[in-house]
Amino acid sequence: MPRILEVCIDKIADAEAAVEAGAHRLELCASLNEGGLTPSAGSLLAYSQINCAASVMIRPRAGNFVYTTKEIDIMMDDIKYVKSLGFYGVVFGTLTPDNELDTRAMRRLMSVSGGLSVTLHRAFDFIEDQYQALEQAISLGIDRILTSGGRNTAIEGMNVLEVLVGKAEEGIQIMPGSGITPTNIVELMKIDGINEYHASCKSKVVVETNNSAISLGTGNALSEFQTDSRKVKACIAALNSS
Repeated sequence: MPRILEVCIDKIADAEAAVEAGAHRLELCASLNEGGLTPSAGSLLAYSQINCAASVMIRPRAGNFVYTTKEIDIMMDDIKYVKSLGFYGVVFGTLTPDNELDTRAMRRLMSVSGGLSVTLHRAFDFIEDQYQALEQAISLGIDRILTSGGRNTAIEGMNVLEVLVGKAEEGIQIMPGSGITPTNIVELMKIDGINEYHASCKSKVVVETNNSAISLGTGNALSEFQTDSRKVKACIAALNSS
């Protein structure tokens, strides 16, 4: 099975750069600095014109993953809109106040996700009993879990990732994410059974402002993170190396 690189982005220019560099799939977000939120309706219309498989983050706000009934309603409407635009998939996750998978809320979201590939995002990493949550995700019909193995980075969580892959067997795809670089992705490739990898492939750049009379606390230049096509290409080269 070919290895897949999914690149997370939160700007149209980054989506175009990732695709041009050869990304196999995109995760479309807003506000990656907050962990990723649902993109605006206008952004999704623009993204839908890009010729690349893309999964859309369904997360109505920053903060925890414990949602009210009204917030779940919003998420369901967002999923319906994503489906109407013909996207490949959606990405979401809901937890109980005890940091267990909220299977009731997840069933509601799954009920409107038919025809879409569903990824359970890194809310999974906040769950203490990940092996129970894995079985719940399989029974819900979720296609993949994006996880760092409950650690800050996927490299730190490699031992857990390997166990998750073994327990998942053919029931669900385990997709490592967090802190993946062209260098360390080779280490993750040593885990048999992982075929999809999630990375930001970002580099910090300085963007000059147009008005020297206005300062936002950083002088006349702002720094931001942008998709680095060299990192995308390097990750793909590593995935194709063996």
